[in-house]
Amino acid sequence: MRFMEMRRMTSYETASELLADGQSAVALFTRGHNFAIGENGEGTTGVWALDGERARKVGWIVIYLQDERGGGALWRARNGGLEAGDAVPARSAAAGGT
Repeated sequence: MRFMEMRRMTSYETASELLADGQSAVALFTRGHNFAIGENGEGTTGVWALDGERARKVGWIVIYLQDERGGGALWRARNGGLEAGDAVPARSAAAGGT
């Protein structure tokens, strides 16, 4: 899944605090294997087991990037759409990405 206008966020208790009323997002949890941010602030998150049609409709992507120590960073980005191969059919609600 591609993203635009990436910026690191401050501390929050819930992902919903990142969104204004009426906004929608897909939340991704990653260790960063395929997570990349370019100098222009755009990037990719990898291939995910999700409903591609639903993912195209949300305005935001919330990304929790877990570090080696068990902590992490929270990012919010505008949804830049899916590229070919970015989404595979979701196998279950517990299915994860890369």
